[in-house]
Amino acid sequence: MLGSIVRHAHCLSRMGRRDEQIGLLRQLRDDRRFTRTKDREGALAELAYALREAEQYAEAADLFRQLQHLAEDQYGTAHLAAILAQFDLASCVGLLGDPAEAVRMLDAVVRLQGSTGDGTGFVPVLLRRRLCTWTGMAGDPHAAARGLHDLARTSETAVGQHAYLTLGCRSRAAHWTAAAGDVPYGIEELTRLLPELDRRFGPGTPEARDSRESLAHWRALVRHSLPPTG
Repeated sequence: MLGSIVRHAHCLSRMGRRDEQIGLLRQLRDDRRFTRTKDREGALAELAYALREAEQYAEAADLFRQLQHLAEDQYGTAHLAAILAQFDLASCVGLLGDPAEAVRMLDAVVRLQGSTGDGTGFVPVLLRRRLCTWTGMAGDPHAAARGLHDLARTSETAVGQHAYLTLGCRSRAAHWTAAAGDVPYGIEELTRLLPELDRRFGPGTPEARDSRESLAHWRALVRHSLPPTG
């Protein structure tokens, strides 16, 4: 029963009825009948992601923290479910205004994941990319750019030159290189990458949208810095 309700909540999200989805999932969270059911963690995760999308970061962080503890109790601290819960929790902490703490948490997550296997698969690249992003947002764009350039090469080896993850790493590397002072390089690289992202994955994908916004930002900055003419 719970599984079907969670699926219905997911459908509400796809229909754009986010508030209804969140309301339904909150009711499930508070319903004692479902406290020990096997689908409860899925319902909590669905609610956490919905709240994050709705920019209700404090409540989402509380749920990701619960999911982390549940996964650690059931599977151990190094299990992928526990690692991903910490990953999402760190992002919420950063979005709540503490990017330095997000960096600290993500660094710990990356180290923990690295102790369980190699660092070249999809998950380790994803974790390290988020760490680089928050490093830049915490005030060190040079370190973010260096890390993302290295990560793009790692991703190319792991999943391919034209993979979504690789192109995304290159796009973010271009953004933070511009933020570190080399705006012409950032604009040139984003100008190359955006058509490929649009063609391969569609203009509505997150990487394409982020790249388009980044390119528009840096182009506008250059225009505004030019001396007036005429």
